[in-house]
Amino acid sequence: MPTPIIDYSGLELGFRDDDYEIEQMIHDAIQDIESVDKWLYLGADITNPYWAKLGITLGDLRSRSYSSANPNYYIYCAFKFKHNVTKEQVRSVEWELLNKFDLIFQDGFGNPARLRHYESKNLSECYWPIDFSYFLDNLHNELIHNYSTYFVIQGYENEIGGEDGVTVQCVFSPTFDQPKIQYLLNRLKKW
Repeated sequence: MPTPIIDYSGLELGFRDDDYEIEQMIHDAIQDIESVDKWLYLGADITNPYWAKLGITLGDLRSRSYSSANPNYYIYCAFKFKHNVTKEQVRSVEWELLNKFDLIFQDGFGNPARLRHYESKNLSECYWPIDFSYFLDNLHNELIHNYSTYFVIQGYENEIGGEDGVTVQCVFSPTFDQPKIQYLLNRLKKW
């Protein structure tokens, strides 16, 4: 699908009409807002608070929010990649995070807490046992500090118009009520 041509002539930004860099920034920001097909997600199991799955999708996020093998599985939250991040970059971010988390999340014997598939013995994208909240905090910390060039960053204002922090733009499970979402956003803004 071709990129839509957006008319910025109605915007009164005080910039020269021929300022390509500003036009490109506005165009990229709009594309990032409209993009819904590149996500890094954190999956959870409603019956097991010590389990997490770190994954990516290059398509519909809803297709990743269920598992026929585990009806208790759901997407806890998902972080939005920028629209122009390539498939290879998305996969590289996932691979690097999994490898970093293998060093952080370990069992009592120093082995990664990442689970292996039963039959093939290949490493999965799932971790157990872990502290889920600590996992989320570490994930967001990594994204905001080491991978922010790949993700849409969202700033927040306080009641008086001052800066109230930033997060990687994310969506939370539709089962969460607004107070829980606000609590989680406030928690992530501290990183």
